Amino acid sequence: MAGGRTGRPRKSWLSDKDVPKLADVQAAATSPISPLAFHSPSAPPRDSLFDTNIQSTFTTPSAARVPYLASPVQLRTLYNELPDTGPMRHNLTRSEHLDVVLKAITENFTSFGDFLDCFTLEPPRSGPDTRSSTHKSVLSHWLRGGTNFRPVHFVTAIYRNRYSVPARGSKYRDELERAFDGDCDAKELHYARIGLSAWAAALMTK
Repeated sequence: MAGGRTGRPRKSWLSDKDVPKLADVQAAATSPISPLAFHSPSAPPRDSLFDTNIQSTFTTPSAARVPYLASPVQLRTLYNELPDTGPMRHNLTRSEHLDVVLKAITENFTSFGDFLDCFTLEPPRSGPDTRSSTHKSVLSHWLRGGTNFRPVHFVTAIYRNRYSVPARGSKYRDELERAFDGDCDAKELHYARIGLSAWAAALMTK
């Protein structure tokens, strides 16, 4: 027929029941699992990226943990609350490992000398030993020469270290005169080299 196509009328694939009503659209927008609800000013704040309190209409148990897209503010807050684990241990240098140990010592002991005194503590022959198994194992292994760096190396390193003698302006400069003095009390001397030499001289005179 002239003036247009003729034929069968087009079928409507959507029935009236398939078209959402306005009330249904509003209910979906305020639903706990609706994306619109997460960015609504009236929506309650979420404590985590997964809200386990959502009442889901699904039948599967896993549907109760519905992820939602956190806002940039929430992501920044989450990042700031992450614990500071520091660098990975396998990426630390030997000097950095030492720094970690020294920080732990200064936080738990009054001084490095206090730590060494506790580490080398000899328990009484009678009575309970309050040392841990790790403490006893590490100390005995070192004192028995079980490591490449033995106690004699430790004493030698202390004796040769330039910090073991008083500097020119030190108030303990006069201790230099007590070096290898077997008659003085080595424990009263401050600097390591002077004290060790006096201690060794006292051993030789006995």
